[in-house]
Amino acid sequence: MLIGTLGSDIKNLITNLAFTSAKFLDESSIENTILEIKNNKSRDVVTELDHILNKEIKDIINSTFPRALVISEEDKVNNKLDYFNSLTFLIDPLDGSQNFSLGLPFYSSLITVIKKKKIIASSNVTNFNHQIITWEKDSGLYSNVELGNISQNGPSYFAYSPINNFESDQITFDILVNIDTYSSGLYRWGSASNGLIELLNGRLQSFIGFKIRLWDCLGFLPILIDQNIHTAFKVDGLKISLIASRDFDQFNNLKNIFSKNRIILKDYQSPSEKI
Repeated sequence: MLIGTLGSDIKNLITNLAFTSAKFLDESSIENTILEIKNNKSRDVVTELDHILNKEIKDIINSTFPRALVISEEDKVNNKLDYFNSLTFLIDPLDGSQNFSLGLPFYSSLITVIKKKKIIASSNVTNFNHQIITWEKDSGLYSNVELGNISQNGPSYFAYSPINNFESDQITFDILVNIDTYSSGLYRWGSASNGLIELLNGRLQSFIGFKIRLWDCLGFLPILIDQNIHTAFKVDGLKISLIASRDFDQFNNLKNIFSKNRIILKDYQSPSEKI
């Protein structure tokens, strides 16, 4: 039996995790030296801040829910465990590690809580403008910065895996054509979560994620629909394809592009839906 109970314990825990993440993201004394390059990809790096946040976040989780499962970008995954059905914390301690190593402000710390394959809470904290966005299934959305709204014809953000796949060339081309047709251009900050946060802040019209890492964006799903943003996704193991748009025509065209490439995205309309 878990020491903690769901409900108020999850709400208090996700708030604690958010402010802990914010404290370390704002810590100027942490070196930004690259410690490791993953997958032989120069933009897939690990820094000291990745390790510090990973340890701090897991220690806090384990102190409240010692039997909860944890999936972190910085740790190996045990495929024998009952992830997502049992209480599971999905962590990206530092999304945008390369930005941090370069001294750029676009990096975040992300935590998603899942039980019975449903998202029940999330924490999304970015160094850029020191923004904290949390969501919990009972208490709803909190943001320390007012979320915005823009008219149509804003820019789009396109996130894709650092691991190239030549089979994806056609869908990548089709997505770029969609962005040019339906929006005012392409933006990238090297951090999928910062793209989603800027969509929520009203600076972007759409976000497109093509087979990106699950921990980079899963926790945003209930927040996106809370803000009346059209959202569709498909989870494949620890990868996710996701489109989120304020423009219904662009949204539908993107769904057709994915479908043509045999990736059938499911509309996300309620936190009660399973991932």
